[in-house]
Amino acid sequence: MKFRGTNPLYALFLLQHLGIADRAERLQIFESLLELPTSIGPSVRVPKQDVLPNGRLSTERLDPMLLTMGLATTDELVPKTEEEEEAEREQRRHFAGWMEERTYVIPLAEKLRRLFEYEYPKVEIRIFPVWSAGEILLDFKGDFNKYIVSKGMQKQEGIIFRHLLRLILLLDEFLGMSPKDGSSDEWKADLTDMKETLFACCTAVDPKSTQEILEHAKERNVDGAV
Repeated sequence: MKFRGTNPLYALFLLQHLGIADRAERLQIFESLLELPTSIGPSVRVPKQDVLPNGRLSTERLDPMLLTMGLATTDELVPKTEEEEEAEREQRRHFAGWMEERTYVIPLAEKLRRLFEYEYPKVEIRIFPVWSAGEILLDFKGDFNKYIVSKGMQKQEGIIFRHLLRLILLLDEFLGMSPKDGSSDEWKADLTDMKETLFACCTAVDPKSTQEILEHAKERNVDGAV
């Protein structure tokens, strides 16, 4: 009952794995629970592994599990080298229409979704793999305006701003729980730091709206509204 920002069963499933995840992995997972318009998809797409490398959760747990259980192929987990990519492009130029559909490396959120649906086949969930708040926090050190300008997203500024506020509320929900693995103190310290950095980021953009929106959302939760 503590979870309102996502499916409670999926939230509890995530807590079985988030303990060994690093900050970048946690941010990917949290952001995937918040829907963003598809129109801005290319601007917030999860980067390739050479830009955003896999963390412990992927390398030590999910990738081996998905391969062993037949829930993903090697091509979906391991990116091709530049030489392999070029060879594939050359083949497609010569055999257009004859080759199988191209296989893409799946993001972390998709790995977890597949495992969840295997364990709970009757529960449907939706995920939205994006990398926006993560980039703001890790690459731009909480500088919202610098992020927006560098991405050329001035027209989508309001969408990203609300996305960050929703993430603050989601972090609040997960702060009240502890993951199965890892240190509970480390978990709370990490999420608290993310939450405070995001709050400072949003306050610098629009302090009045930040305070009003967060307070209103908390009031709704206290009143039992969905």
